[in-house]
Formats: sequence, C-alpha cells, structure tokens
Amino acid sequence: MIKHPGMHFAAGFLALTLARVAAAANGADQDICAAASPWQGAHAADLRLQWSEPRDYMRWTFTFASDQDLLIETESREGDEVERGKIMLVGGRAMLTQGLELEPQYAIDAMDSPILMYDLVISLLDQAIPEGPEHLLGERSVAITETNRAIRVATPSASGRYEAPWTASGTIRRADAVTVAYSMSFTFDVEDQPQTIMLDGTWRKGAQAPVLDEHMNIEGWTLYGLGAKAIRQENATIFDYGADASPVLIRTLGELQGAIERAERSADR
Repeated sequence: MIKHPGMHFAAGFLALTLARVAAAANGADQDICAAASPWQGAHAADLRLQWSEPRDYMRWTFTFASDQDLLIETESREGDEVERGKIMLVGGRAMLTQGLELEPQYAIDAMDSPILMYDLVISLLDQAIPEGPEHLLGERSVAITETNRAIRVATPSASGRYEAPWTASGTIRRADAVTVAYSMSFTFDVEDQPQTIMLDGTWRKGAQAPVLDEHMNIEGWTLYGLGAKAIRQENATIFDYGADASPVLIRTLGELQGAIERAERSADR
C-alpha cells in the first residue's frame, strides 16, 4: 500500500482505476493515447480530483522544467485531515520526496499516480479540442460519449486503461493568454458499475519552460534512484521499473544534478 497524503482515499481510487495492466490488452492499438497530442508540452498544470466523498479530494500542482525534470506539489483531504508533500523528478534518474511516508517497494507509485491522472486529463482535453490549446479563444462545452475506444495512460513504470463506454462533460475555457482552465465530470465503468470523478484545474504554457532552482536545499528530503530492477517473487524473477531509497549526502538540487550528469558520462565511456 502507498503511504502518502490521502493514502486511504488514493489507495481506494487507484485500486479501481489505475491498476497495472498488460500492455498487450485487447484492442490496445485502437486506444486513445495522448502521447502525440498538441496538449502535450505544458510548462505548468494544476489538477484537483474529487471522488465519491464530497469533502475528500486530491490536488497536484505540476511544474514541468523538461521531460526529465518535474516538481509535483501534493495536497489531499481525507475526512478532517489535510496533508501536503512534494515529489521531484531529477534528470529522469532520481526522485526526491518531502513530507511523504512511502512503502519502499511502492515508492514510485507516489509519482506515477499524479502523472497517470494528468495523462487522463490530457487525453480528455485532446478529445474535446483535438486542434490544440492555441485554437481555444473563449469557452467550449464538453459532451463526449465514447462506446468503442478505451483511454490508455502510462508512465515508464505503470499503465492503465479506462475501458469504453465512458463519458466526459463540462467546460474548457481560455483563462488568459497562456492558461486554459477546465472542469469536467468523467464517468466510466468498473466491473460493470459506473464510477464518476470530477477533474478541475488549469493547463499553462508560457514563452519559456521554468527552471528548477539549483540552489534549492534538499537536506531532509528522501532520495530514490530510478531504474530497472529485478524482484524475486515465488521462485520467479520479475523485471520492473522502480525506485530505491538512498541517503541524501548532498545539500542542493544543483549538486544532485551534477552527480547525475557525472554518473551518466561515466556510464557512456
């Protein structure tokens, strides 16, 4: 089980929607996938997910510095408890967390979960406005009913499919020159039972990508190395992509970035 802000709320939701699935699922070649969407390439985004309990929610704020560098600020409410934390992807090779208590074997799920949900939002935005965000000038209504194609979401370490039939409704509007705001209701079936989630947030792309502060103090953060690893399970070896914790022996983000660059240069020799 993942231990992080909103762990029970998140675990229940993910068990229903984002369980790991085989990549070769039937009809996968017909799935909706937003990998090549014009909605890719945002510099920042905000996503608030609300499930069945009216007061419970999860919220993620994304800062996309590059394909390999990402900051996610998390906030969740479960009952009367509000918890916050941060997750950072550095150079595609390391994950840093602050304020999160994670089970070591499933630590990477803390990063996979928000990215998979963001991937779903990008897929829905792409289906609503396939020509891309630059063509949105005012406000558009969303009313999509899909009876044949599933939505496929994936990271290097996890994947999932929202099977058809599914529906999406709501609004997408231009908030300012670089920001799009959305509010959508997404309904899909889980074991023949309809489930509905509310997705609210913003998508933003400015003139230049943000830069993560190399002087950021990362002492007190938890550091995980990312990569392929072998897991022994019931007399079998399973190869997976995951995160392994290691002590933080450096003080700043820039020092970590430098260490990753040196390790990559050494590996290329």
